[in-house]
Amino acid sequence: MLTVVDELEPEHPRNWNEAAASCISEILEQISRPLAHMQKEEENIKTRIVSSNPYGPLENDLFLNSILEGLSMIDNHFEGMVQNMNWFESDPMYWVEEWKNLGSIAAVAGIKNGNLLPLAGEEHPENTFFSASAAGADNIWRIEDNTWMLQDDLTSTLIRKQSDYGHNNIARFGRQGLIVRCHDKVARLKNLHLSRAGQAANESIADTYTDIIGYSAIGMMWERGWFLLNLTKNT
Repeated sequence: MLTVVDELEPEHPRNWNEAAASCISEILEQISRPLAHMQKEEENIKTRIVSSNPYGPLENDLFLNSILEGLSMIDNHFEGMVQNMNWFESDPMYWVEEWKNLGSIAAVAGIKNGNLLPLAGEEHPENTFFSASAAGADNIWRIEDNTWMLQDDLTSTLIRKQSDYGHNNIARFGRQGLIVRCHDKVARLKNLHLSRAGQAANESIADTYTDIIGYSAIGMMWERGWFLLNLTKNT
């Protein structure tokens, strides 16, 4: 007889590659919640800006507030994970959901700010204002419908990096090591957006969003006991 957990958990993957693809897919399947939140905040911000300054640069202000809202969502969720490490130490299912939520928030923030996924067949440079208010409401649904484009990119990047690093860098410190590595990426993202206007000397903001999503997927794999599966070389 299946338990609730058995019914909710995906089928056990055969290798590391399949595990990575499964977790990235789950993260992107969950983007509707943070996306709806950001859309709601965007409408609230738009109303405040227009009412206080009807002749001001609306798109620039909305873009800045979209960045700040995305950073706030990532930072608040990650801080909650850090604070709950002692309370939920022995609850892998809790951590699977927390990593999944962090990844989906980072994906939406990156998409909304033009740092991850251009629309199908289009190019969008980094820091291009990219949202329903600027490009038309239908674009939000096109983003959701075309996450397979991002899924393939994220999965291939994660597999490629795993082939370089191997299992030991994560396996030695487990969840705590992942938290520290993810903290570095969140701090870097905040620094680039807030103090350097998105200008990175070594790696792009898109890479940082990608790394946060990647660590989130690895966190899910770790909690499910999938991380130590063999990595296949034919991908």
